[in-house]
Formats: sequence, structure tokens, C-alpha cells
Amino acid sequence: MHTADFEYALPEESIAQSAVEPRDSSRLLVTSDVSDHRFSDLPELLLPGDLLVVNRTRVRAARLVGKRVGSEGIVEALSGGRPRPSAAAPIHRDGIAVHYDARFDLGA
Repeated sequence: MHTADFEYALPEESIAQSAVEPRDSSRLLVTSDVSDHRFSDLPELLLPGDLLVVNRTRVRAARLVGKRVGSEGIVEALSGGRPRPSAAAPIHRDGIAVHYDARFDLGA
């Protein structure tokens, strides 16, 4: 399996800019039959023996600045804030994407 297996085009207008109210009216995709539902439909969608995992972690905004190992190239990675498909990808200060297996020194 490769990370490229999980890359897909996501139009900007499909990315939520804020949480919907009421929260249980948020959209829910059922992958077994690729059907759209609302989160409030979840109790009716669960079958006996299904496992529901709740993730209550929070995303902490972070900015990492470092140097590419073997060069003087400055690299910056941002997390948190407005979601976008490339949010986890480190970028050179000049806006060039960094290759996935590049190595960085983030200092101490």
C-alpha cells in the first residue's frame, strides 16, 4: 500500500469551512453501499455486532521550520487551521512541494 493510493481530487467547495448546526445534521457516507446519510441516521445504520469507535482527539495548530538534510533549503510544515488536501505536506519557503521521503533537521 502506498500513500498515493489515498490521494484524490477534493474541490474547494466540498470542504466545510465551519461546523454545521445542529451538529447531528452533518453528512455521513456509508461505504458499504456508497450512500449519503446524515449523522443523525447512525443509530438506524448500525447492526448488531458493529463496533463504533469515537475519536475525541483535537488538532493542535503547529508550525515546524527546519532545514533539508544535505542542503541549506529551508522547509516549513503547517498543521491545523483551514483543512485542505495538501495540509500535511511540507513546503519549501518558495512554495515548492517537498518529496515524501525527504529528510529534515528541525533542530532542538
